[in-house]
Amino acid sequence: MEIEIEKFNSKMTKCKEARYMVFSSCFFLYPIYYGFSCHSYLYSIPLFLSWLASVNYWRNPCYSWRRDADIFFSATAALLFSCSCFFVVKNPYYIIVGYPNMVLFYYLFYLSNIKFEEGCPHWWKYHICFHFLCSLNQFMLLDDVCLSNSNPL
Repeated sequence: MEIEIEKFNSKMTKCKEARYMVFSSCFFLYPIYYGFSCHSYLYSIPLFLSWLASVNYWRNPCYSWRRDADIFFSATAALLFSCSCFFVVKNPYYIIVGYPNMVLFYYLFYLSNIKFEEGCPHWWKYHICFHFLCSLNQFMLLDDVCLSNSNPL
């Protein structure tokens, strides 16, 4: 286990692209702001916590509690938003765009992990695209919730 942690940390300490990951985590600020502005706290609070954990991790990426917190909050937000896309969104345009977008961003997340493990120097580009597409889906969900006034909280 300790050898794996050292191997992971050695890859991440060479990661000069971490600043781009911090920047791309800020894509989530738009749906966070929109969610708070229309009082959709069920979505905006978990998304804010996920953003905070993500920025905290990527400012100095290494195998630590910050990575665990990032994974936990990101997975929680992903589960909440993914389920809500299927059960809450009613706008047909958001459904037509959102479902394929969801498949694409999960694929990009998968690719970023695979490319990281392979040592590909461009893995972070997949992850940045993943962040962007996630924020797009989050914004569509929040827009649908806010405009339909079916606000869960």
